[in-house]
Amino acid sequence: MLRSDILPRESLIASVEPHEGWYWKGENGKLNVVLARHDRSLLDKNLDARWAMSLVLDDMPAGRERLYRVNPRTVRLVESYGGSHRRAKSASGVVVIERSIGGRLKGRFHLLVRQQQFTALNGWGPPLYRAPLAIMVGRFEVRPDAARGKPVLARTEADGFDRAADELAATQPAARILIPATTTAPR
Repeated sequence: MLRSDILPRESLIASVEPHEGWYWKGENGKLNVVLARHDRSLLDKNLDARWAMSLVLDDMPAGRERLYRVNPRTVRLVESYGGSHRRAKSASGVVVIERSIGGRLKGRFHLLVRQQQFTALNGWGPPLYRAPLAIMVGRFEVRPDAARGKPVLARTEADGFDRAADELAATQPAARILIPATTTAPR
């Protein structure tokens, strides 16, 4: 979708099966969902593969299932393997959450995300407004557990990738207009 180039070494399809998945209702009333996977390397811990994704959605489903519209504050994703570090945030899409047996939630999503890659010389880039787009599609099942989920959420928002910065930017005026004060002499 809207791509103008594909890099020679770019992976065209990636499949991730999370080992962990939790959800909880945050202090702000939002539904927090996190998914994570950690594959340990036998050679060196620096070669471990880590993947984590967080979704912050409006409230719990009131009925059996609920459709959520995705915005740039909804999804954060981080992944590392050896010296390769990537992160992504949602641009648009949909998430459906369904109540399941035993307090579990099942979900499915179709997302358009913007991806950045980390380099030692330049840091995170390209800027998100120019970052490559990717489509993510998936299903998951999560259990309630805020204590185990909050560290995963923090990992997806690390290094200036937090949602609070997006919230602030969304509420700030686009430009500042200065109007010169006028004074009148008393009569």
